[in-house]
Amino acid sequence: MKIKLEVAGAGEFPSRITSELACRAFARRGADLSEKRFRWTYEEGYDRAVAVSAYSGGDKIGQAGVIFKTLAFNGKVEKTAELVDLFVSPESRDYRTVSRIYQELRATLEAEDVRWIYTYPNAGARLLNRRFLKLTEFNLLPVRIGVSAGLLPGGGRCGVRVFQDSTEISKAFGTYEESAGRSGPRWTSRQIGRRLATPVHAYAMACDGNFALLGSPRTIRGIPLLLVCASFCRDERLFDRQKAGRVLARLCAAGGRRIFLHAGWNRQVDFRPGWRVPDALLGNGVVVQSNFLSSKAGDIARFELLDLDYG
Repeated sequence: MKIKLEVAGAGEFPSRITSELACRAFARRGADLSEKRFRWTYEEGYDRAVAVSAYSGGDKIGQAGVIFKTLAFNGKVEKTAELVDLFVSPESRDYRTVSRIYQELRATLEAEDVRWIYTYPNAGARLLNRRFLKLTEFNLLPVRIGVSAGLLPGGGRCGVRVFQDSTEISKAFGTYEESAGRSGPRWTSRQIGRRLATPVHAYAMACDGNFALLGSPRTIRGIPLLLVCASFCRDERLFDRQKAGRVLARLCAAGGRRIFLHAGWNRQVDFRPGWRVPDALLGNGVVVQSNFLSSKAGDIARFELLDLDYG
């Protein structure tokens, strides 16, 4: 079988045939595998995303995607890549096809001078990532879960504003943009607006002028809950846990959820909502595979679900 490889991004990415391939590869359909979702990821959702695609006889048989990002730590800004959308057609899952995709992926990252790589992989991809890209570090993100009473402490809105349109969120996020670039994956207002305009999930932002939370109502394993995707604080000296609780309560109310779940960390502030879920109860949990996150975790103050394609 002769394999042809192509690297495509905005203006070139074949969304329709990629959606068809993904549905066959995962033996299911859904909004996350739709043509709209793939078009958004590679054309609209990020500053730059590309995919290495493998073809045989004119048919697409596999791919691996990359979202290019920037990471701030130790006073430096580094090019970073998140690996996404790795799948191969059932009839083409052989060593030759997979290795060719990874070889081209590695060459693409080297050409971009990317040093740091991370991904939220399924179990099948972990061994491949380790073998072909030397992603040997695994982080089980701390997970916290809680229940919102639906009532704000002290009653009323307590000065907390909620935004549910991606354009409005983008504008409101401008107040927090500087803090979002201090330590960890960096986000600008424009990037937030593009990221939250996904056709798959809804998002909301609640903020009180100093502390802000981004969240997304989801249903996971049949349980409706709010994913707390990211937290940002303008001035850590003014952070107050009670006020943060009010922001979280408003976010839960806006999302129509009482149960909330947060994964990751924000060491810039003492934001630890709900109760820590013991790692032993999580099974696979939220595992991030990388070539840096374990060894440099102490230098990265914030890493949350927003920083993963899943969140």
